[in-house]
Amino acid sequence: MSRKLRNWCMIVVGMSLVMSAGGWTTGLAGESVWEEMAPRLMIRARTIGVLQYWLDVFERDGWKIQRHANREEYRLIDPTYRVWAKGEREECDQMLSRMVSAESSERDNREVVILVHGLGRCSVGMNDLADKFQEAGYRVVCFNYPSMHVELEMAASGLNGVIHAQPEGKKIHLVAHSLGGLVCRVATLKDTSPERVGRLVMLGTPNHGVEISKKLKDVPLVRDAIGPVGVQLLMGPESYLAKLGTPTVEFGIIAGAKGDERGYSPLIPGDDDG
Repeated sequence: MSRKLRNWCMIVVGMSLVMSAGGWTTGLAGESVWEEMAPRLMIRARTIGVLQYWLDVFERDGWKIQRHANREEYRLIDPTYRVWAKGEREECDQMLSRMVSAESSERDNREVVILVHGLGRCSVGMNDLADKFQEAGYRVVCFNYPSMHVELEMAASGLNGVIHAQPEGKKIHLVAHSLGGLVCRVATLKDTSPERVGRLVMLGTPNHGVEISKKLKDVPLVRDAIGPVGVQLLMGPESYLAKLGTPTVEFGIIAGAKGDERGYSPLIPGDDDG
């Protein structure tokens, strides 16, 4: 293994372990005794950044029901990321119905934009973009999925749950960064009612796979850190993405490169976006 590739792998593994342990900004405290004890003590504990383990499956007025990536457990969080219920899905549904009425969402006439983050990130990373859409008059939902712990299909099922949680007749648009674009592609292709989605915008999405994935797939630490989605990012005519199909909704792609023969990454031949 070359020195450059070894150093790059060490960086990826280090960042991955930190993000897996505690979400996008926290350390190892993450999903600990505090989150377990707070609901029993009736303390509305903040999630403290452990979003890397949780998949949004329902959303109403900023309140979310999430499913854990590794076990059949759900929780209800409010717009400030405080936990109000944890355990069975039914328990979370009941608590949500007491806290937020369905009629409040139906009275909001704004079109909905759902923002979908990329690999190793969480929904908080889309807040700046969310502010711009809100200023433009949209209602915004920042969708969260544990990108390093689940395959695209599971992430897409959660996204479809959030889409169908929006009131009937609402125009819903998807704006996704990097891996999030693939989640959106799978969601619209697997959904039985893709007409709920108006437009899809993909920002730097690796629709044909990731060149560097074939070099890293045989490096155990990197493969384990990236998770099951790593195999789905491989390139080639027999790859997962080659067989996925074209999005069934109106879509646009924004992508870039450095504009020379070398690109940003020394590990990828030719021009690239890093």
